[in-house]
Amino acid sequence: MCAVLAPFGEGKAVRQYVSLFVSILRDEYDAILPWPFKCPVRISWMNQDGSEVHLTECILPKALPENDPFLGRPKAERNPAFGIQRFALVADIVKGKYVVNNTAFIRVNVDVSKVPTL
Repeated sequence: MCAVLAPFGEGKAVRQYVSLFVSILRDEYDAILPWPFKCPVRISWMNQDGSEVHLTECILPKALPENDPFLGRPKAERNPAFGIQRFALVADIVKGKYVVNNTAFIRVNVDVSKVPTL
């Protein structure tokens, strides 16, 4: 899995919001993993002022036929990205301590607790 950042938004969020997405990458273990991907994904943009006030959103993948290109077993190097088009207002990122010295920290947690043990 990889994270994809669109700092000035994507689609209807352009120039107003930061957009964050994830994409499932093809891997040598795909044959033994359960598909489609169903694990909740929590994305956090870390506040660097020492407080624990991070910007956090959760993606709950839905195993629907129309989502198969995003959540199914990858046929190419990576699936199309899915995520949050309106993650945070660009203005909030700029005025907060979310980017310091041109550096941002974004944490992606995948809850695999419900994936069957192999």
